[in-house]
Amino acid sequence: MNQHQDERDREAADEALLAELRRVARSLDPVPADAVLAARSALAHLRLDAELAELVHDSETAPEPVGVRGQGTSRQLSFQAGIVEIDLEILVEGERRRLVGQCVPATALEITVRQPQGERSTVTDDLGRFVVEVPPGPVSLRCAWPHTEQVIETAWVRV
Repeated sequence: MNQHQDERDREAADEALLAELRRVARSLDPVPADAVLAARSALAHLRLDAELAELVHDSETAPEPVGVRGQGTSRQLSFQAGIVEIDLEILVEGERRRLVGQCVPATALEITVRQPQGERSTVTDDLGRFVVEVPPGPVSLRCAWPHTEQVIETAWVRV
C-alpha cells in the first residue's frame, strides 16, 4: 500500500515539475509566430473537403515593375487552384488591415476569413468582390462556390 502511495506521490511530483518546466520554457523561449503559421498551414492540408489555392503572386516579394512611380501602399496577392483565382489587395489602415478581393469564377459566394483569433464569414457580391477588415496577423480565406460545391482555401499569409 505504501509502495503504491509512494509511486503516486512521485508521479504527481514529476507532473508538477514538468508543468513548471513547460511554463518556464514558454516564457523564456516562446514558439515563434512563423512556426505557428507554418503549423497552421500544414494542418490546412488535412482538411480534405477543400482544395489548397497556391500563392502565385505576392507584390511584397515580386520585383518592382520598371517605369512605375512611387512606392505602393498596398500589397497584392493572387492565389490559384485550377480555374479558380482569388485576388487580394491588402491596405494598411492604422491598426487594421482592409482586405479587398475578388473570387473568380465570379458569383456570389460565402467567404470565411480565418485568423488565430477565430473565424468570421461574409458573402461576396455577384461579381465575387468582397471587403473585410481584420487585425494584423496571419490570415487564410476559405471560399465556397455554391453552384459547383467547390471549396478553396488559401495558404496562410501575414497581413
